[in-house]
Amino acid sequence: VIYVVLTVILSFYMLVDGDRAWKLFLVPFSDKIKTHMGYIKAKIDISLHAYIVGQFEIASLTSLVMLVTYLILGVPYALLFAFAQMLEIIPVIGTWAAIVPCISIIFFTSGASKAFLVLAIYLIYSQFIRDNFIAPKVMGNALGFHPLAIILAIIIGATLKGAFGVIFALPILAMAAAIVDYFVELRRLKVQASRGN
Repeated sequence: VIYVVLTVILSFYMLVDGDRAWKLFLVPFSDKIKTHMGYIKAKIDISLHAYIVGQFEIASLTSLVMLVTYLILGVPYALLFAFAQMLEIIPVIGTWAAIVPCISIIFFTSGASKAFLVLAIYLIYSQFIRDNFIAPKVMGNALGFHPLAIILAIIIGATLKGAFGVIFALPILAMAAAIVDYFVELRRLKVQASRGN
């Protein structure tokens, strides 16, 4: 809980005042290092933007699947419950923050059988179809990685830091790839320049 709260607070301040914090961070460095770090930051920004877009696509698909489920079962507040699934933009935590209140309300308004049926459909979709097929493909396309690399990063993150590791596995992978990509490109340009001379 402390990690989540601190992450939300830090994210808020970085969104509001991130540029100034970045400039303060760069103060002790030389102009050459500032230039390199600026390019790396630009690549990381692109990767993190792609990650957020990928999360939005996955959450939208889940919302659509659950909307169809709610409508077929005749659940009241179907549109509102489906929209709540957009909380899945937040990995791991958002998934359960979205579905648990919906299942609870369905249990009390439509009965236990509908609630358990919705939960079963959601678990089959989210734990099997989405997490093993849809999410790796969508995030792989968004970040430019093979789906197996996405699955491996999530497994490593979960093994090292549990739910916290799962949340940050893909952003860390995207940042590491952006840094490596920058230095590979820089090396390629240096080789081309030396051949030109």
